[in-house]
Amino acid sequence: MIDFAVIASGSKANCTYIRTPEVTLLIDCGLSAREACKRLAILGLDPGEIDAIIVTHEHSDHIRGISVMSRKFQIPVYCTPLTSRFLSDDINIVTFHVGDTLTFGAGTEICTTSVRHDAVDPLALSISFDSYKFAILTDTGLPSEENINLLKNASTIVIEANYDEECLDLCEYPWKIKERIVSDYGHMSNTLAAQTLAKVWHKDLKNVVIGHVSEKSNLEERIFEALSTFVPDLPRECITLGAADRSTELLSCAYPARHRDTNAERVCEVSQ
Repeated sequence: MIDFAVIASGSKANCTYIRTPEVTLLIDCGLSAREACKRLAILGLDPGEIDAIIVTHEHSDHIRGISVMSRKFQIPVYCTPLTSRFLSDDINIVTFHVGDTLTFGAGTEICTTSVRHDAVDPLALSISFDSYKFAILTDTGLPSEENINLLKNASTIVIEANYDEECLDLCEYPWKIKERIVSDYGHMSNTLAAQTLAKVWHKDLKNVVIGHVSEKSNLEERIFEALSTFVPDLPRECITLGAADRSTELLSCAYPARHRDTNAERVCEVSQ
């Protein structure tokens, strides 16, 4: 069994909680440590039980709270050597290389793969335990075949759908920022996210969390339009929208989330 909650996902902050019977992890912590602890407490989760923090890349919306969390709760931080240069040198850092497989306990396996993004050594990852697999792919402008293979046979997928093409074209962002967002090293559109999901969808996919949604260049209804077009067999009750300003519920890779109406706010700020 793998339990998880997307504590934050967006341009302001990103953080995901994952628990197997053997290990409790955070993937990134772009929230302040105080806010991360607050959101964990709301879910009934104890930050003192976190065994490791895994860092996907060095952008501030992914690492802001890591140093304080690591020091306060004596949590080791796992990242690549290049990413470690952006972290405090007074925390316990364990380095690995993209492509490595990390093992916790006897049966929790973490696979990593490189992604295209404007960071020094960014990665996507999957966490497997028993017959369950949790995969997260965000902060990339163009998924590679390795990225798509990482998502295959997952019980739960967290994937970004950062922007809608028309909304981005009409929004107030400067042209240079728009160019960066749509580049291969920027972010995925709703269409690309849905097309990627279509390549890996299977009947045992229980949960899809849509993350890193832009407030200024996306709309909830456009996300669901893209999903219904390219992944028509994906049940609506399996889909959850992540947000920077709130956590999802604590969910399980074994069961689909019940569909909950979410506000249709545009999700804000310039993409990090």
